[in-house]
Amino acid sequence: MGYKRNPKVYSIVFDETTEYPGLEVQVRTLSMGQLVKVWTTDGMNSTATYELFMERLVGWNLEDETTNEPVPTTREAVEAEDDDLINAIIKLWLAEVMGVSAPLESGSDSGVTSPVEALLTEVPSESLAS
Repeated sequence: MGYKRNPKVYSIVFDETTEYPGLEVQVRTLSMGQLVKVWTTDGMNSTATYELFMERLVGWNLEDETTNEPVPTTREAVEAEDDDLINAIIKLWLAEVMGVSAPLESGSDSGVTSPVEALLTEVPSESLAS
């Protein structure tokens, strides 16, 4: 019996600190070949990346602002959306796929200073004239 992989689907959630709070988007991961294609192009600003996004888009909770109906994930519907919205989604999706994590919390509560760090912060003594 062989192993069957389950391709990853990223769930991108826009929080209150973003321009689109509450938006949730599901996008499948990229194959290695597709990832290399993104790396070797202009990233999110390329036609190739947009096409890959269109192929990998699974779903979202986007609703039409006038009818309150769900917006489908068809090419026509995506192309009708504001470029700022789609670019924000692509940017976060690529960050997830490429493994760019959120910044770590600052500070440490370990209370121990590295001996190397201590040496680097000591002020060197004045050199003596010979």
